[in-house]
Amino acid sequence: MIANVYKNGLVLDISMSAYLSLIPFLLTAFSFWYTVKKIKLGLSVYTYLIIFIINLLMFIDIGLYKYWGIRLDITPFIYLDTPAEMLASVTTLQLIISLVIWLLSSILLAFLFKQILRIKFLPVYNNKLMYFIILILLSVSLIIPIRGGFQNSPINQSTVYFSENMFANHAAVNFAWNFSHSVNLGEYNNHNPFTELEPKEATELFKSKRMPLINNNQVEYPLLHTDKPNVVLIIWESLTAKVVEPLGGQPNVTEHFNRLSEEGILFSNFYANGDRSDKGLVSILSGYYPQPHKSIIKLPNKTRSLPMLPNKMGELGYTTSFYYGGNLNFMNMNTYLRSSGITTYIDGDSFSGSQKTSKWGVQDDILFRKFEEDLKAENKEPFFNILFTLSSHNPYDFEGEYKFGKDTEEDKFK
Repeated sequence: MIANVYKNGLVLDISMSAYLSLIPFLLTAFSFWYTVKKIKLGLSVYTYLIIFIINLLMFIDIGLYKYWGIRLDITPFIYLDTPAEMLASVTTLQLIISLVIWLLSSILLAFLFKQILRIKFLPVYNNKLMYFIILILLSVSLIIPIRGGFQNSPINQSTVYFSENMFANHAAVNFAWNFSHSVNLGEYNNHNPFTELEPKEATELFKSKRMPLINNNQVEYPLLHTDKPNVVLIIWESLTAKVVEPLGGQPNVTEHFNRLSEEGILFSNFYANGDRSDKGLVSILSGYYPQPHKSIIKLPNKTRSLPMLPNKMGELGYTTSFYYGGNLNFMNMNTYLRSSGITTYIDGDSFSGSQKTSKWGVQDDILFRKFEEDLKAENKEPFFNILFTLSSHNPYDFEGEYKFGKDTEEDKFK
């Protein structure tokens, strides 16, 4: 298995090496026309930068894989505008240790480069133009390993996938190549790469597959006995069927939810609407399918034109509110929610500093108590109140006893 990881992943390793070699090739070619001292300085600076950057990407890749289960792409960097929340999943000690190891290992690699791979230029007195042309042609030829050969389409992640074991496939993917590839996907902003049908044909197909909504008068045993019931929507962070016993998951994890499923209606054929909270939130409140490359919540000029469930509820006479114990600026939630028609917001800033015992903000038990108090004091009906939890987001830190212990991340999650 390990040998296959290296064998199949070699093509992406070579491709990334060719990318990184392009500038040194060109600098070497121009060494015939500039002083060797300047070229050597340029090569050294470039190499040191690459060492520090690639090493940093490697540590980020290692740190995130156990949480996200994917190789490094551009996703972590879209949260740079909220650094506190971006780093909430790691402890301060982990962050310091990681930074120290990154710096020391980068310095060591830079030192080894300087000592072992010394840059030497042999003097060339004749035929400079010929050698210059040869090196330029060699630089251009790097396009062959970059694209993985002479085949019609360039290589991609599928090229190195070889096993039913997804971890083995991921191990074969070069993290630096994967990151560079995801950055390059920004070109999709101006072109939809998934278009397979003409717009008219796609619209007709979509309409033919839509199921009509069932109203209260069309069922034998109506669920509601009032036209405008009060509605409470709880968005449960990271909930998975794997820990919900009525859905075939592990027993005794979600005991109270299991009881509620017997008292109400449990949808057993319901699938996740996204692999990130920001995608799931838009899917729930706007009915917008999650996107494979980018989350629409990061694009305010697009989210403002989305349909909004709170807006629709407001048109029906409902008062609306949104409760979240963290920072609403994270994932650009605030911009999105502000255009949704929600009139009342309760977030981390609504609580005292002593109540923010989680790295994400206020723990769910404190938020739910506030939520309960406000529900009891609610004097405007009907109301549509939304609560978004956060305690079940890694690092799963909360005050109290862990029911299943905390030896592993899975135990802490449960």
